[in-house]
Amino acid sequence: MRTSQNEHILEKKHAQISTINSFVSEPISEIAFISSLYPFEHIGLKWIMSQRFCDWTEAKHKHSFDELRHGDLLLKYVQEKKLQLSSIDLFQVTQLESLTQKTTHKYLKKLFHLVLSKVYRVTSDEDKYHYSYAVLSLLIEKRLMNIYPHMQKDPAPVQLQNLMKKLVEDEFEHLNMVSPEAYKLKKEGLDLSELIKIEEEYISDWYNEISSSIQNIIVQ
Repeated sequence: MRTSQNEHILEKKHAQISTINSFVSEPISEIAFISSLYPFEHIGLKWIMSQRFCDWTEAKHKHSFDELRHGDLLLKYVQEKKLQLSSIDLFQVTQLESLTQKTTHKYLKKLFHLVLSKVYRVTSDEDKYHYSYAVLSLLIEKRLMNIYPHMQKDPAPVQLQNLMKKLVEDEFEHLNMVSPEAYKLKKEGLDLSELIKIEEEYISDWYNEISSSIQNIIVQ
């Protein structure tokens, strides 16, 4: 039973890698996909900045600065790529960006509601903001570390590969920073493995919706 579950997980991961490769192999889908990643960084920044002053630390300060910088780097990359497009392709990209970013916001909203409902049940009023930040960051950083590294190699354009190498180093540091805090809630009864499993379902829907949007717009 466990073997079949592991095989299913590996199949999904291979399918997601294949999907990422297909996105970054063409300029229009590449730009739309990179645009869909910007909200991960932007929302992450907003959540860090919502922390109480008494919970603020030097590590959170660096985390917030990194998220801001990452968002700027992604936007700059997208803007530079758009300059290379024809007017028709630019029109398609504009349509796609709206759809893919809406899909990402939908995914993040579901994830926030899930995490807050679980964390608030096992923490005090004083601790709920800090631990909600830790668990949300854990899930989002884990997700980005399942996306960014696959764009460090072909078929991603060299410029994108170089950008991803910069981001991956920071995301790995963020993941190592928030993981110990998030896992402290295991002894309070929070099942992190359940949250990770549910997030996998959410991200599968995310991939499917973005793929569908790209297919529909480009085929037109």
